[in-house]
Amino acid sequence: MVETQHDAKRAKVEHSCPEPMAVDDSGLQKDAAAKAPAAECSRRSLMMHYYRRLFPVQQMFRWLCYGNDGGHAAADGTFSSRRELCFTLEGEIFARYQSYKTWTDLANDLLRKVPTKIDIGPVYSHDPRQRAKYAKEFKPMQRELVIDIDMTDYDELRTCGSGGHICSRCWPFMAVAIQVLDTALAEDFGFRHVLWVYSGRRGVHCWVADESARLLADDVRAAVVGYLSVIKGAEGGLTKLGMGLKKHPALERAAATLDAAWRQHILPQQQLLDQPEHYKPLLRYIPDEEIGRELSEKWDAGGQGIVPQGLGAGRRSSTSAAAAAGTAGDSCCLSVRRWDELVKLVTEQYQWLRHEKQYQRANALEKCLSDILFAYSYPRLDVEVTKKMNHLLKAPFCVHPKTGKICVPIDPAAAWEFDPDDVPTVQQLVQEMAAVKQEQQEQQQGQGGGAGDDAAVQQQLQAGVVAEGWHGTSMEPFVQAFEKSFLAPLAASNRAALNDKAKEAAAEQRAQRDDGDLSW
Repeated sequence: MVETQHDAKRAKVEHSCPEPMAVDDSGLQKDAAAKAPAAECSRRSLMMHYYRRLFPVQQMFRWLCYGNDGGHAAADGTFSSRRELCFTLEGEIFARYQSYKTWTDLANDLLRKVPTKIDIGPVYSHDPRQRAKYAKEFKPMQRELVIDIDMTDYDELRTCGSGGHICSRCWPFMAVAIQVLDTALAEDFGFRHVLWVYSGRRGVHCWVADESARLLADDVRAAVVGYLSVIKGAEGGLTKLGMGLKKHPALERAAATLDAAWRQHILPQQQLLDQPEHYKPLLRYIPDEEIGRELSEKWDAGGQGIVPQGLGAGRRSSTSAAAAAGTAGDSCCLSVRRWDELVKLVTEQYQWLRHEKQYQRANALEKCLSDILFAYSYPRLDVEVTKKMNHLLKAPFCVHPKTGKICVPIDPAAAWEFDPDDVPTVQQLVQEMAAVKQEQQEQQQGQGGGAGDDAAVQQQLQAGVVAEGWHGTSMEPFVQAFEKSFLAPLAASNRAALNDKAKEAAAEQRAQRDDGDLSW
């Protein structure tokens, strides 16, 4: 069921964007706008405000150019015009193969077309607008390594909702995925420029912007996502895992992160061992049927698990109580207490089997605890998104067309504190921007300066509010984090790479001149 939904989602972007949609769409836009109901017109008005004053177009363009938008001697002047953007217009019209030479060209086209969604594609060998001219020579040359994690892949596990639903209770699945993958990308691959972004609805996206990642061929991208993937489908109602009893060091490292998240966040928030419809599927991972049956019977009868000293035996915590427990992983949570009981019984039986030299049964029992941990909390990746260089992915800071939420960056170090319910919407931001402008105008009037002073203040307002109206709104910390934590370090790497290219070019020119001098 989940795979079918994902296939449909991918097909919508990859295969439902025929090339005729990439031609001049001004007529299509006028027709769509003429037929739009009042609600659509209102949304279009909001999007106009967003693209004119709030969308960080300069920062986004600077990122996607990788230093090639400046005057550096080694800069590639064609780089930006070879990058594909795809606009989704009103009426689900896809305008693929858009490209822009400058950020002002992009800004003007956003105001002209007012897309409901922006997707980012690869950098091609030629300007994608002229792809027909180059035929077989037209191909993708580079693109960020991207990862997509969708909450619908957790529907069989989560207890708080399904489909497009996402909330603070199921967010721990995303938070632990970010922690595990961010560590793997840095420590196992050496990537330094990694951007995590909330998808605006039910998942997260990862953009790896290192040059070595951008140049990876499709088969290498498939190998990378294969290395990062542990979930291999399902069989007999249980999740298939691509790991044995002895784990790869990367999985051992991940296991420590998963264990902490399991006890402190996932079990308390999801209450996975509270109700029979949730704990009975989990107990099936235990190969010793006697242990599974014993626990099931105990819990069916209201068993409280291992109750610490000082905690009343009859106490049964609710979801709200667990959420209010601060660390959320202390033993007041029924699911955590039952998990401790499960671990105790499995460990005792494992030790007895080892003592009796029944090593095969002992190993299977030992592995089941790890299997439960990985099946329920290891990242579930949409591998097809990562495999192909030319796969489109929704741009950071665009507006999700269904929720109106902004696709904001996520600090991986603060992933647990991120709350999808607190992400600003486009309507909220437009209202905040209006309030900031009103306050600034009142302050300007209160200063009582002369005409020259008024003109100077007005110029400041034009530069600060009109160009970057996100200042003073709830989007400001997200844009600032994007600039400070991602763009600034990336810019330094871009400059260093361009300097190296310039030195190599200069050395090659000197070598050619020397060869020419000796050729006579």
